[in-house]
Amino acid sequence: MDERPEVVITRSTRRRKTLSARRVDGAVHVAVPAGMPPELERQQVDALVEKVLRKEWRARDAGALRRRAERISQRYFDGRAEVASITWSGRQRQRWGSCQPRRRVVILSDALATMPDWVIDAVVVHELAHLFVPGHGPEFRALVTRYPDYDRAMAFLDGVAHGWRVPPPGAGQVRPGSSPDSPGPSDSPEPLDPSESSACP
Repeated sequence: MDERPEVVITRSTRRRKTLSARRVDGAVHVAVPAGMPPELERQQVDALVEKVLRKEWRARDAGALRRRAERISQRYFDGRAEVASITWSGRQRQRWGSCQPRRRVVILSDALATMPDWVIDAVVVHELAHLFVPGHGPEFRALVTRYPDYDRAMAFLDGVAHGWRVPPPGAGQVRPGSSPDSPGPSDSPEPLDPSESSACP
């Protein structure tokens, strides 16, 4: 992620509850309700600035992410794993990635952004494999283990998820850092038809 920019705070008597932010000459200008308690103001400004930075980073990195998917497709799927789009999302907090095979759309949690490249590649391999196999059975396993660091990456993400104390798994989805066959709660950026999506890993 980007380094924290200069933050300019303007306190407005017209605002009651919400904050807003915009970029002006490299700085992030934040409008805050006048009279907001200092600790609450600090927390909400920090969260809003982080949101601005993540949005900007996702937009810049879109091309690099597509190139990563194309490289992985060529190396491990004979170039057949073509996606209509592959994007980062700040709304996937309970899983590392999701795939909508019919639409050929892959979405990755931007929580992966600070992970090692070999771990990100493993998650991309996992999602691209769902373009061919919807479940996590032997055929799927044969595809993902073409990537030699796949099991090591899943173990790495298991450790990360444990450290983050991810909530216990629920039905039908796969939580961040779980093994590919472990169910977990859904936190999709949009309602998905289960027949068209896989939440992974």
